Amino acid sequence: FCALHRPQNRLTVINGCESGMIRPDRVDELVGLPSGFLYAGATCVLSTLWSVYDLSSALLVNRFHQEWLGDDPEDPHSGLSVAAALREAQRWLREDVVSGPYLQKEILPGLLEGLNSVSLRQVCERQAQLYAEKYPDTPPFAAPVHWAALVAVGLGYPLPPAAS
Repeated sequence: FCALHRPQNRLTVINGCESGMIRPDRVDELVGLPSGFLYAGATCVLSTLWSVYDLSSALLVNRFHQEWLGDDPEDPHSGLSVAAALREAQRWLREDVVSGPYLQKEILPGLLEGLNSVSLRQVCERQAQLYAEKYPDTPPFAAPVHWAALVAVGLGYPLPPAAS
């Protein structure tokens, strides 16, 4: 990361298993991917604290981007702050995906539109089928294991103007 310099990077998303894990090094500093990207200039880093499920993680990050970007992806002020977008995406996954069949029929088609890989599409379809069978009447992603692993490190909200 010493050669990586990204001062205009408002957000780095690392949606991989345990990408947010940090370990103290020999001089008691916290070393990990999030701190490396912050050091390189990122304002905020989203990463995961434990192994994540593919489908729920993809849905969460997809919804996060919708909330963060807002109606106009070209306007950096049209969406929510990183922290608010993450909170809303987590709430959506936990509460608004009301059942496995709803996931399969209403939510999954929108996610699949953005996937070009046939094999990834098939994996998502198989997982959604399993959730539809296992959760016919209840939210399939209510458990924190599906939505709480993704965390924001750094400045996840805008700072108010300094007082003069």
